Amino acid sequence: MVDSGPAAPAGDMSTAADAAGATIERSITEAAIERIRAEILSGRIRPGERIRLRTLEQLLGVSHIPIREALRRLEGEGLVASVPQKGAIATPLSLDELAEVYELRKMLEPLLASRAVPMEASHLKEIEKALSAMEAVEEEWLDPNFGGLHRAFHWLVISPGARGNRVVEHTIRQLWQTSERYVRFAMVVGRQAPVAAKHHRRLLRAAKQGDGKAMAAELAQHLEHTEAGVRRALAVEGALGDAPSRP
Repeated sequence: MVDSGPAAPAGDMSTAADAAGATIERSITEAAIERIRAEILSGRIRPGERIRLRTLEQLLGVSHIPIREALRRLEGEGLVASVPQKGAIATPLSLDELAEVYELRKMLEPLLASRAVPMEASHLKEIEKALSAMEAVEEEWLDPNFGGLHRAFHWLVISPGARGNRVVEHTIRQLWQTSERYVRFAMVVGRQAPVAAKHHRRLLRAAKQGDGKAMAAELAQHLEHTEAGVRRALAVEGALGDAPSRP
């Protein structure tokens, strides 16, 4: 008879089971967050629309517990708001918020772009590779993968100018998350013109030339173009609402 050694203490087995259960619960919650976020960013859950737990339970095939945690986390991201007597809703879109976000983006991103040059040849290749990947997505914002590719390209363009500043990166990515919801709504629901590929190509050309001034000007024009398109879509779709006040 083979001696398998001393049995693990009951307490250790219980701890291991608890840890496994917690890991599964976190995984379910993360999956719920990703799916609900996608529903909001795509416009399938429209701005100001009530988010019904029962509908999400049926859609995701999970209980209300991970869904409530997912909504709490998404509220922290600004995608969900809690309204008395109504519950959770997709945060309404607001021209004021749009203006505020793009004002900050137009202050920060062209500055970072102007400071990003000269770039290493390897970094320029990464930008070109990211642009090619983005241009290969024919449907742009209609494709759920396009947003990540778009963010990757823009971060490569400006990241050398951030010089490893994590606060700057965190701020930029927060602004992108907010503005992407507006852009997705405009491009997917409003069917506005796609992102101007010519601006991206000009950014790459200016980066290769080491022309920080041209990069800043091109990026500012790109942001102006996008903001104007979003404004047109919001007006046409009648999607504007009073965004909940922030603390």
